[in-house]
Parts: sequence; C-alpha cells; structure tokens
Amino acid sequence: MESEIEALKSKVEHLEQIKDRIKKHEERITKLEKKIEGKEDLKNTNSMREFVENLQPSNHEERALAIGYYLEHVESENNFSMQDIKTGYRKCKRTPYSNMSMLAKQLREKKKWIMKENVEDDVKKYVLTAKGEKYIEAVLEDE
Repeated sequence: MESEIEALKSKVEHLEQIKDRIKKHEERITKLEKKIEGKEDLKNTNSMREFVENLQPSNHEERALAIGYYLEHVESENNFSMQDIKTGYRKCKRTPYSNMSMLAKQLREKKKWIMKENVEDDVKKYVLTAKGEKYIEAVLEDE
C-alpha cells in the first residue's frame, strides 16, 4: 500500500511538471501570435502616412524614425537616405525638417536610432539600429 501511494505521488509530481511546461509553452505561443499579428497589421497598413500617424510621433526625430522603420519593414528597403526620409515627410503630408543632415546626426549620434551603412553615388545610406527598431516596436505594442 505504501509503495502504491509513493508511485501515485510520483505520478502527480510528474503531471505537475508537465502542466508547468505546457503553461510556459502556451505563454510563448501567445507572445509569438501577438508578434505575428502585429507584423500582419503592420503589413496591412494602407499607407506610410497612416502608419506614421498611428505612432503619434511627438517630434521630428520620432517621425523620421517611423518613416525609416516603414521603409525597412513594410517596403522592404535594405537602407534609406535622408532624401528618402524627406520624401516620406511629403507622403505623410508634413513639412520636412529644415536641416535633414542635422536630423540625421541627431538620429545617429544623440538617439543612436540609425547608423551609416554606406555611400552610394555620393549619397549617405542609413539603416535602423536595434535600439531604433525596439523603440518603434514598443510603441506598436502599446497600441
């Protein structure tokens, strides 16, 4: 009788471990589904303007970062120039920042949201940093 009780206790303990593992897997699946849904929602955004305005940028740095994010993640551009950002401002029906090279410097040196990738035809090209991507993705998660 005593050995049967011990065997049952062992089985209950094993079932509890399985239950805990299943719970952890369910939590991971939920997080992954939210990420996938967020990316699908991002892809379904009708326009750059809609995407940027949904993020509600409060300054030129945030607006330029949002445009860069859109270019990389929705339009699948490998990199972008400040002229691309300026064009993005126009697509968003916003007046571009008056000094785009200064804006690039602020995004690169102060915020660390973009970095130089290369120069093509005398045009500096940039990519988002992990910090810049995380900033936008945190805003997207809060929506």
